[in-house]
Amino acid sequence: MIALTTDPGFDFNRTEKYKLSIQVSLDGFSFSVVDPFENRLLATGLFPITISSEKFLGRRFAEWLNDVEVLQKKYAEIKLFYFSEKFTLVPSSFYEFTNQNKVIETAFGKLNNNSVRDNYLPEDEANLIFSVPNSLKETFEKAFPGCIILHPISILSQKIHQNFITDKNERILALSFQNNFFSLLLFVNKKLQIINNYYFKHPNDVVFYVLSVLKSRNISPAKTALLLSGKINSSSEITASLPNYFSQTEFLKASAHYNENIFGEQVQQFTPVL
Repeated sequence: MIALTTDPGFDFNRTEKYKLSIQVSLDGFSFSVVDPFENRLLATGLFPITISSEKFLGRRFAEWLNDVEVLQKKYAEIKLFYFSEKFTLVPSSFYEFTNQNKVIETAFGKLNNNSVRDNYLPEDEANLIFSVPNSLKETFEKAFPGCIILHPISILSQKIHQNFITDKNERILALSFQNNFFSLLLFVNKKLQIINNYYFKHPNDVVFYVLSVLKSRNISPAKTALLLSGKINSSSEITASLPNYFSQTEFLKASAHYNENIFGEQVQQFTPVL
């Protein structure tokens, strides 16, 4: 069952003036609706489930889509995000579109029943290449023809460049969480140096991976800013552990304004895509 939260200003009969963002992962589905004229969050929907395999994503998403009336409305803009666990970054000077399948297969092996997509990261002068299950791609294309599929990490990198990279912040470590894995981005002197995924079962796993990455680059956590986003909140064990090692820690804030009394910490689950 969907957990729908709405602002009093949300008008079901004016959705053609709003922007819709839909997020899909093996942990479930979610969406957010924003009024672009006021840059205000008007609605969120959460449907947390555990999907055992990517091959079931298309069918499960289609079922969910048919059950959620608000998603069947018309919108001024629709963005589709897939939290692919299989991605890699290629400098644009070496990137060739015709070789994107080969790049993914080199990194992850032969991926049957998957397609490959890429998002260009202009600030990093690189292309983020990621896999998408064919069943999900086909469902997206049928329901939302013409909409491209984005990876949330491409949005996270963009926001870091726009809002966090300054002469004072020489080193930034950004972590974006899902239920059992997190994506790590390390920026040094305004350049993206490392991007990777890590699976974890315990908060100590996160601390170990993070500190190991920094140690491999001879970077002191005490001289590094930590930025957190995604499925993590201020009361989690991970949040309690990590700040002990870093010079400063903060959560990525939503770009849109919102009523904290209505949406509260729930909004954190929609960063970085909101």
